[in-house]
Amino acid sequence: MALFLFSFLVFFLAVCLTVPPPCYIEIATPAGEGASLKETLSSLLISHRSIFPFLCVREPEHKFTNGASPTNSPASKTRRMDNGSLTSPALGVMLMFTQRAQKNSDSCLNVVKGNSRDWEQVNMPQAISDGDEVYFKAANNDGPLFAVKKLSPCSGVRILLFVNKDMDEVERFYTLITGKTPLAYNKIEEGLCYRKFPLSDKLELQLISHPSLKSQPVKNTALCFMMNDVNKMCSEIPGGVRNIGEGHWQVKDPEGNAVILYSLLK
Repeated sequence: MALFLFSFLVFFLAVCLTVPPPCYIEIATPAGEGASLKETLSSLLISHRSIFPFLCVREPEHKFTNGASPTNSPASKTRRMDNGSLTSPALGVMLMFTQRAQKNSDSCLNVVKGNSRDWEQVNMPQAISDGDEVYFKAANNDGPLFAVKKLSPCSGVRILLFVNKDMDEVERFYTLITGKTPLAYNKIEEGLCYRKFPLSDKLELQLISHPSLKSQPVKNTALCFMMNDVNKMCSEIPGGVRNIGEGHWQVKDPEGNAVILYSLLK
């Protein structure tokens, strides 16, 4: 009788656990479209070889309620208005590179320039865009705006929020949400206003307002903030909140953008 000895090789894979950043953008896609968008965005983030936690794509069970735009509305697309103003998505992500990291910023921009099918460049008003900044968006998705800053004094990620109406009201809202006091910068003669919230060493939230730029909430996209005590925060927000899952609540900011507040499971 022949005896066969089978050897088994077992692989143990380590699970990588990461703590979400204080703030990130979540894009919800229809069923079956998430993988395609993820592939498009991954090509842009080629210079970030590890995890990029500031952007999340998922196929959700619920839809965000941004503004009053129906699902088939082109509201979040970048376009020129009749009065000469530019309308753009209200939310954006800027990748900031130092001069020493020019190779990485060039890698991102080469993806945009070399693939017009997936990416299209956006011409922002000169008052808003520094000479070293390039803005663009996914050509086939009404999602957030993207930008690359090539000569930043420090590397990191800047989440952009373009404000239409009352900067003071929006500032108060995000001061409450973040618990941070923003740095203010105004050019009164140009009507330009900035509010910058430092959220971590590599992350900041920047509010921008300029009369030549009008923004629209981005459908199925939300700003997500991690809270130490989400229930306490919900009780302090005027206008009410909506529960969308265990420990997850949705509210609108004064401009109609969807904001999700959550706490980590204990």
